[in-house]
Amino acid sequence: MSVHLSSLAVIYKEKLRRPFLRQFLRFLRCLPRMLFRGRGGCSLKVMCGLTYRCPCSCAHCGMSGYEVSPADELSTGEVLRLIEDVSALPYGLILFSFFGGEPLLREDLPLLVAGAVKHGLFTEIETSGMNMTPEKILSLKRAGLNHVFISLDSAAEERHDSSRGIAGAYRSALSAIENCRRNGLPFSLSVCVTETSPDADIRDLIVLAKRHKAASVRLLFKADVAAHLRGGRYDLCEAETGAKNRLDRFLELNYVYAEYSGASTAAERKVCPALLKWFFYVSCYGEIQPCPYFPYNFGNVRESPLEKVVKRMWSNELFDCGSAECMTNSGEIKARMRGLSYPVLSRAK
Repeated sequence: MSVHLSSLAVIYKEKLRRPFLRQFLRFLRCLPRMLFRGRGGCSLKVMCGLTYRCPCSCAHCGMSGYEVSPADELSTGEVLRLIEDVSALPYGLILFSFFGGEPLLREDLPLLVAGAVKHGLFTEIETSGMNMTPEKILSLKRAGLNHVFISLDSAAEERHDSSRGIAGAYRSALSAIENCRRNGLPFSLSVCVTETSPDADIRDLIVLAKRHKAASVRLLFKADVAAHLRGGRYDLCEAETGAKNRLDRFLELNYVYAEYSGASTAAERKVCPALLKWFFYVSCYGEIQPCPYFPYNFGNVRESPLEKVVKRMWSNELFDCGSAECMTNSGEIKARMRGLSYPVLSRAK
């Protein structure tokens, strides 16, 4: 979710196309607001959930609580209009991330990537690597895709397949890694760390990433949005405190970093980028949220102009808390959530 220096480095290695340069200059104009964390907001990144469909059934998946309804997903035209609206926002946005579910299940993904590139946005996708064939990689590269996050939770095949709930997930991920490398498409490893993840396994994944010339390694944590949506407790990361506290030994400056902060030093890793207004999320049904795991939406792009909803969201008192942790783990934010007039996401299973 967060913006990391390794991602920005990939941007600077790209040829500065005119649309991208225009968008980058807009970002520079917004930089003072971002640095001083003003109420006006300054977003580096938007995540767009293209679908909640997925071939995997991950035990740690934070999106598993959402209803899968392909007929209600944003259409090609709606996503392209969203991209156009995103590029016009006065918030210095320069990254557009295609999220899921599994975004590769959208046949129009190359067209959507090309649309984002046309508007000067740096593009990336988040994928399990399932069915990421050389043909798909070439199609996405021709469309202008800049970067891929490939999920790999263990260097051991059996452990990764068990984590993903499907046989062959490990081999698919390795195949995607190798195909990206061979075709010159920059990629990073996305690793879900739990309290049961062996230290040796994490080290092996970092070695694997370097061997295959990955741009970076992102460590992330279990996110159970489903618990809250079903009326239970909603502690996004509290059960993973042990996993977080042992991260320090793995962080490497500008290579191995903690997902929810983009930080590669222990002192920085508890800053919530959503609270800093560095990104926001649009679901595959058009709902606008601070992040994919925050169980309230502030409006829908099918019903209201994007800029109007984002302004309304960022002017909410939630963003005045100054919390230095995940929004859903902050006691102050949880207390304020109870008084929100905005609906809990309606598409819970």
